[in-house]
Amino acid sequence: MAPTRFSRSETNFSPRQVRIAGWMLAVVCLVSPPSASAQDKSADQLARFTGARTRIVWVQDTSRSAQDVQAQGTELLLMGYDSHDGRGERQLLQAMSSYARPLLSSDGRRVIYTDRTGGRVMLLDWGKARPRVLARGAAFCSWHDPETKTDWVVIGQRVGPAGSYFYRNLVRIRLDDASDSKPVWSTTRVSPDNFQLSRNGRFAAGVFPWPNGGLVGLDPPSLSHLGKGCWASLAPDNSRLAWVFDGPHRHLRLSTPDNGPKWKVAVEGVTGLARGHSRTAAGRGSEMFHPRWSNHVGYLALSGPYTQKGPINVISGGGPQVEIYLARFSKDFRTIAAAVQVSKNSRADFFPDAWIANGTS
Repeated sequence: MAPTRFSRSETNFSPRQVRIAGWMLAVVCLVSPPSASAQDKSADQLARFTGARTRIVWVQDTSRSAQDVQAQGTELLLMGYDSHDGRGERQLLQAMSSYARPLLSSDGRRVIYTDRTGGRVMLLDWGKARPRVLARGAAFCSWHDPETKTDWVVIGQRVGPAGSYFYRNLVRIRLDDASDSKPVWSTTRVSPDNFQLSRNGRFAAGVFPWPNGGLVGLDPPSLSHLGKGCWASLAPDNSRLAWVFDGPHRHLRLSTPDNGPKWKVAVEGVTGLARGHSRTAAGRGSEMFHPRWSNHVGYLALSGPYTQKGPINVISGGGPQVEIYLARFSKDFRTIAAAVQVSKNSRADFFPDAWIANGTS
């Protein structure tokens, strides 16, 4: 067969077209699911779903109202799921307490959470029963420095009284040496409903502050607007693919860098997909919340469905029907391709964070 030939006009792409095409090819390669030979043969649903060992951590509301969606109270349990220990969902610590925004370290071996009542960040080795105090403030995200091979947590200081939705003076503190601290962001206030660093640590997505979703460059400081909403999130690679969660809590609004393409991804059908329905059959679903990119670019964790009106809106209604889900993007990031339900209980479950063993491979 003769080789295909192109005219000069057919190959004269603009620099922006080349950047977009290259970005899409790079991310599609990263999100491709493992081959059948590489997939985990475990009987565990999460290991089969991701093709690798998977851990998820979250908080469970034991209060009668089941409406502590922001994890402000102390009637909470710290919950976890390890796809390889055969124990399913379980309490990581026995006592009810303040366990806000639990996070997993880059190796999945440690849990970081915020004790709001004490205004401190706590560190717990998975499987151990004694957490230790790491620093004062509130934990926003964990990060592994690929150059020094060290692990860090980004911590912010609250502005205003307890329950305030504003923080500033974000720093990163080394997990194995809390005396080692480096500045991250102090240009604006930051709201705590998500903050995530790129793999190289040069960029972050967050809400600066609510409802202004943004993508920031950290050195030198710069801020670009992603749109109004909540739960901004940044892909855990260096693609700078980011999203802002919309006001109706049904769609992720994704943005590519350098004024590239933007689109919406529906998450309202995640509960239906987890029950085995097709995307079409899942149809228009209920509101979801706490969407957060895992350490693997192809997967996100979130909670839902939210179906009952609360003091402020449907999300604030919480409820015992709210469970934890892990979802997988399609290769082109235009849809949610599949989902699995992680928690199955009679209490409300909030604030998931997921770690997948092959996430940085």
